[in-house]
Amino acid sequence: MRSLLAVVLALAACGGESGRARRAEVGPRPGEALAPGGAPTVAATAEAAVAPAPPQATVEGRRRGTPHFGTITGVVLDADGTMAVSRDALGGVRVWPALDGSREPQALPVAAPAALAIARRDDGSLVAVIDGNGVSTLLRLDADGLVLGAASLAPDVPLAGVVALPGGTRVLAVRSDQHLLLLDDRGAELARLAARGARVLAVHATAAGDAAFALLRRGGEAPTFEVRKLALAGDRLAWDGAAHPLPLPPARLPHTVSAVSPDGALLAWVATDASQRTLVQMMRLADGAAIAIDGDVVPSAPATTLGAFTAPGRFELGGQGGNAWRVEVDGATAAGYSEALPGGTTPPAFATGVVAAGYHGHLVVRRGGEVARYVGYDDLSPSSGALAADGQSAAWITTTGAVVVQRFDGRADVRIKGPTDWFGSAAIVDDRHVLAARNDGAIVLFDSVTGQERAALHVATSTPWFQWNPTTRRLAVMHDAGVVWVLEVDPAAAAPLGAPVAIGDGAQSFALLDPAATGAVLVTIDAAQTRRRYTAAELARGVTAKEMRDREPVGAAAWFYDRAGIAYVQAADGVELRDGDRVVRKLAIGATSLVAAAPTGDRLAIVDATLAVKVFATDGAALWSVAGARAFPSVTWSEDGRRVVVATPGSAAVLDAATGARVVIAAGWAFGATTRVPQAFPTNQAPSFTP
Repeated sequence: MRSLLAVVLALAACGGESGRARRAEVGPRPGEALAPGGAPTVAATAEAAVAPAPPQATVEGRRRGTPHFGTITGVVLDADGTMAVSRDALGGVRVWPALDGSREPQALPVAAPAALAIARRDDGSLVAVIDGNGVSTLLRLDADGLVLGAASLAPDVPLAGVVALPGGTRVLAVRSDQHLLLLDDRGAELARLAARGARVLAVHATAAGDAAFALLRRGGEAPTFEVRKLALAGDRLAWDGAAHPLPLPPARLPHTVSAVSPDGALLAWVATDASQRTLVQMMRLADGAAIAIDGDVVPSAPATTLGAFTAPGRFELGGQGGNAWRVEVDGATAAGYSEALPGGTTPPAFATGVVAAGYHGHLVVRRGGEVARYVGYDDLSPSSGALAADGQSAAWITTTGAVVVQRFDGRADVRIKGPTDWFGSAAIVDDRHVLAARNDGAIVLFDSVTGQERAALHVATSTPWFQWNPTTRRLAVMHDAGVVWVLEVDPAAAAPLGAPVAIGDGAQSFALLDPAATGAVLVTIDAAQTRRRYTAAELARGVTAKEMRDREPVGAAAWFYDRAGIAYVQAADGVELRDGDRVVRKLAIGATSLVAAAPTGDRLAIVDATLAVKVFATDGAALWSVAGARAFPSVTWSEDGRRVVVATPGSAAVLDAATGARVVIAAGWAFGATTRVPQAFPTNQAPSFTP
């Protein structure tokens, strides 16, 4: 137990000294006495086979992970400081299988834990979780952090704390009725021990895992505090030797700050003296003798202080903000040193030679005297996305204004962003090129493999919004109020962005069309809802004022125009499809905003009042839906109509257009470790899509 989140068996002090015994699997007859402590603890277990990752779930051979979508609020390390588990402000939990940037964090199927613990195993790790109701879950994970097996314990007497023992095959847990349980990694009870007449404040295991030490509070008019050894050899759980009294009681903080050295020789704890000062105390566990510290070590923010031994004779503790202390033990005396830790947004967690804390969506990790490194993602999540014509890659606009090109065959992602750039939309031209709208008013063509700029054309005074039709290879953008620019894009040409053609017909909206279906390549709609279609030949020779004037009315304001020039209009009982002012079809589908039709014309997506995305066939038959998010979604189809992107700020996914099945979860890019302080990630944005 290395932090309030992980170890705080101090929560056990809040529980009663007795509780309802759990009913045995084969229950006793009415009136029959239960065995002392109740029936043996059992767990519901499930095993899982981890399949090889499909290409879209990998990048350069590494399995993709899932970042935190809210600020990290707690971090727990394993005893050796090689892996971590963390919780965020939204209740999400992530396991970090490595702290060097080599393996990405994975989401765990638990939410809002009250306590966490992690231990390394030969095949991965063991994570123990207690939720707010005292229900415990044990997760066996592989080397990438994926679940191999789960055990759920739901005793009538809730659990109040848990320690994952070294080796990751056993767990030591404390029930709120002050029974200690030794469990295997599948939740089966191996042994039980009562803390008679006492409450368990904290439990700490040695590095070998053959012993642990419990801090106990004994009641009475004047409560006393003591530490007592537990033998943990094999399946044995027993008190070992006499208790040693604590000369000063543990500080009455939201948690008990205490630690045992890896060799089981020393105990350190944060205590309260007679003048109500909060300070560090130490003792030898062999005989209970106090270790005199040269000078008082007084935490500046005890309520957020955590501590642990980072070496057999070194105890470190610190609170949120980076102010910390180090106590070095030399025989019967010790010296305290004030030190600075990497600033994080959580209190630090300590392990052998390692200190780690949360920094927004990152971990900040320091080993020994090395420079601190930030482990996490350059970009957390997308606000919108565009698919390649065949749906095999995507161009994402991230919440930090970058363009990320993600190919679903496992090749490396490409991130495009200059120091002053902020991109607002993107489109994939081909496997080698991407178009993006930049905040200086330019449409930019990039090499999507190298990230280099190929060409740029200033089309607006701020970030432009544009449409791209890969079939006609034309781009259209609103240049000024009432003026649409259309240009051809040819990456093979010396000037890839062709000269724009201006259509000054008073347009307020526009859409690019399929010439095979309509004979035209562009439709514009003005404030009077007059529809004007233009052919490729007209654009090539120039459009006359008369041609702009003599067009047909639509009759109603439209949400969307598809490639066939059909307008999707809100109606009292649903959606009308109009060709000009003629109603082609009525669909009673309850749309309240946004209709996005597939380029193939056989499906359309709507957004309802709950911000749910619902997909229908164009005859009105419901196909599938995605539950509402916290922000308004964008919907983008691939040109072949086989895949669709549904994105909101903080979450996005590529879905199969026929079934709604998730093909790709878009969660983060450019994972690794860096000494550069990262940007703060957006907070309070719950993901709509989780693995």
